Amino acid sequence: MRIKEEIDKNFSIQGNNYVINRDSNILLLKRFCIKKEKKLLYSFVGGMWYSRDRFSLESEISLPYPFSTYYITKVLDKEYSGSICRSLYYVKMPLIVLQFEDKCICIEFNPIVKVDDVEVLPFVSLGEEEGYYTISFYLFKEFYVREKKYAWLGFGRKKRVVFDCIKPGKKIGFSAEIREYRDWREAVRDFVKSRIADKVDIKDAEKIFENAKNVLWRSYDSIYGTFLQLPWSDAPSFTFVNSSYSLLSFEAVRLNYFSYWYSRTKDRDFLEWSLKLKELFKNQELVKRDLKKGKGIAWYNMTNLTRKGLEGFFYLDCGYGGYPGGQGTIAFNILRYLENNRDNELEKLVRDSLEYIMSTQKENGSWPMAIHQEGLIRFRPENLENY
Repeated sequence: MRIKEEIDKNFSIQGNNYVINRDSNILLLKRFCIKKEKKLLYSFVGGMWYSRDRFSLESEISLPYPFSTYYITKVLDKEYSGSICRSLYYVKMPLIVLQFEDKCICIEFNPIVKVDDVEVLPFVSLGEEEGYYTISFYLFKEFYVREKKYAWLGFGRKKRVVFDCIKPGKKIGFSAEIREYRDWREAVRDFVKSRIADKVDIKDAEKIFENAKNVLWRSYDSIYGTFLQLPWSDAPSFTFVNSSYSLLSFEAVRLNYFSYWYSRTKDRDFLEWSLKLKELFKNQELVKRDLKKGKGIAWYNMTNLTRKGLEGFFYLDCGYGGYPGGQGTIAFNILRYLENNRDNELEKLVRDSLEYIMSTQKENGSWPMAIHQEGLIRFRPENLENY
């Protein structure tokens, strides 16, 4: 398969470094042009973009409120040469994959470059032109971000970012290497294996573990058997003030882990926590039975502490996984707990929860988006007392 590479003429190469020769607001770090010889079946940029039918960062996905507003800092896309360029800030795995009928082409790259010890985030664009698939890495001297104080609340303020360090004479360390595989799974496997340490040595592991337990004790409500949601500061950022007390999906994970750790260590702290957490899921104030859709029951994913005790509500509606977790997360971890701990009442509840999951599955095997399930579209947790 024919592949062409090019870099900006304003660079000269010295070893692994790019040296800027002339001042420019836009620098092409590297471009790969891959000849269209076989059908492209699947492509992705790790954690940022996935597609089976187009090779462009332009997206037709329109996320509903509040998902479109969930950020503290958002790096805005730039348009250059007719293509959308997206910051590598959003890459989770610095690997670009193109899976063709007979082979897989992948590119490993640096998501961050340094200029005078200043970390700069390049941008990437994808496109199709003149019989080639093109992948271009750019360094923009200036771009825009949106910033706000709280992740879920408010509107971001647009801010211009300028990197004055990008100027003639400066060196930039950047690497983008192309590799060939038979299948994209092999590419991902090799990428991950190359980054796993041969030996992991944790000093003072017991002390770290005890400190972690002390943090859990600080957040533990022994009356209701639940753990307060973090953070506990006056600037919560990613949570709401005075509305979120604890998350049931997190508690289900703790029930699973703590009961297992007790069986291994006989540490009675884990036993106490496990017994209280087990009873938490039997609390009828945390279960919804009069469902709008589906059969069985649904556990609320968030609790609020009221004068009457804990009450449940749906934060971002009734989902299945992810954040803040949902029916799948809760049911899975309770089932793991029940493998080694018999409890008929809890088993009946989790069976009813599984009935809800199964009854809401679509014919094509998928599940509906959480926002269309049990919650209120205009629900505002920070005004919980109004509902």
